[in-house]
Amino acid sequence: VTDPEAPILLWSIDNQTTDLGEMGEPWAQPRLAKVNDNGTLKVVAFIPAGYDKNEDLRYGQNQKFPDETDDDTANGSAVVQSQLGDGGLDTNGDGYTSSGTSEPYNPHGRGMYAIEVAELVLVSDKYNPVFSNTGTVVWNYTHADNGDLDYSFPSNMTLLQGNNGLASKIYIGDTGARRWRFDVSGTDPDLWDGEILHMNLLLVVAS
Repeated sequence: VTDPEAPILLWSIDNQTTDLGEMGEPWAQPRLAKVNDNGTLKVVAFIPAGYDKNEDLRYGQNQKFPDETDDDTANGSAVVQSQLGDGGLDTNGDGYTSSGTSEPYNPHGRGMYAIEVAELVLVSDKYNPVFSNTGTVVWNYTHADNGDLDYSFPSNMTLLQGNNGLASKIYIGDTGARRWRFDVSGTDPDLWDGEILHMNLLLVVAS
């Protein structure tokens, strides 16, 4: 911050921004890291795509969503099925589970993003930040790129750097109780991808 008493807003983004249509409610803290974008050194903010409000309607041991959802659900006006007792237990003392066999309505949050903060330009013996493209999307990896991205990512991530000081791996869990690893170590963001490391046992049995 050049002047801490007079900060300047560089950019803001939402799901109306180009290439960010999958973005839900981004709860997680962005992680700043350096990456090599096709030979250009940049500082980016890695951001999980966020929480999907459809999750408000699903609980217990059901990996699916209510069958009757519409625009009212998307706008948050649907009512979660009532639960018995403070502990969410049914009359047999078992965990209460929501009904439904459907995919989420108008889903969001199923992916990861990298947003450019600054390009680092070497001048003499030091790097200077250039903000001409700040706020542009460097990487978007969503359900459209990987069909296994079925659930949203509201949680914080763990970001690891390689020996070169650049971002290497990202670890994060989704709302389907699955742990993911994203490989962002290459020099071409179009080739960055992700895979499931651990899967919820219930999800394995159900599939």
